[in-house]
Amino acid sequence: MKCEKCSKKVVVTSKYQSGRFCSRACANSRQWSKKHNKQLSKKMKGYQFGGASLKPKLKFNCKLCGIEFETYPCHPNRKFCSRYCSQKGKNKKNTGGVRLGSGRSKSGYYNGIYCGSTYELAWVIYNLDHDIKFERNNVGFEYKFGGKVHKYYPDFVLSDGIFVEIKGYKTKQDAAKWKYFPHQLEVLEKDKLLHMFEYVRNTYGTYELKNLYEGNPYNEKLNDCLVCGEKCKNMYCCQKCSGVGVSMTKTRIPFSKEERLERARQSYNNNRDKVLARRKELYEMKKH
Repeated sequence: MKCEKCSKKVVVTSKYQSGRFCSRACANSRQWSKKHNKQLSKKMKGYQFGGASLKPKLKFNCKLCGIEFETYPCHPNRKFCSRYCSQKGKNKKNTGGVRLGSGRSKSGYYNGIYCGSTYELAWVIYNLDHDIKFERNNVGFEYKFGGKVHKYYPDFVLSDGIFVEIKGYKTKQDAAKWKYFPHQLEVLEKDKLLHMFEYVRNTYGTYELKNLYEGNPYNEKLNDCLVCGEKCKNMYCCQKCSGVGVSMTKTRIPFSKEERLERARQSYNNNRDKVLARRKELYEMKKH
């Protein structure tokens, strides 16, 4: 057996040796093709030994601070003068404006309207049931706080142009927002929402207002197991019922996670009236 590199005789001394090469030096050596050498030669033209470019540097203006800077020809798409400007410039497009779900409250959608908390949910349900027209506000208003200019986005705006802000607690920054606000603003705190909470609980029969959000976003046990009928989050209450349910299907192929969630949402929406009626019964039982 001859070495593929130097044609010397190969002596196999281990079961892990392939027998193709006579030594490690021959095994690790490489023979570059003419095509590869041509590409490498073309790429390195204009560079001196050590990799330094002989071509003139390119000049650009930083997109964040406007300072002129130079860069090598191998970086023709560079936009910022430093790493600080790069990080600040890339994050700038994601700051400001209305960011849904950014708070710590239980948020979700009700009849296609986004609610940032259960306080807002109670206000939305009360106004929808009493035919009071409103819409979600997306217009920002500037105000000053801490020596900087910020933007304030009230929660809702009524049909008559009155803006509504629903607050669970008040801070110094909130006071600054309301001080500089140029239009009529109605601030509703918890004490002004108590009658709305009572209306929603009596009408829909639940203390947990987050269960009224569309699609069950917090995976509460609102559905009935398809096998035993116990309360569950998705289609089945346990692994045993899941196995029985899958075995009863004609194809015997288990559903994916997305399909199970979609079927659970459809089941909840189809039985929404029954679920709400049952909640109301339980609520009345607790009261008595």
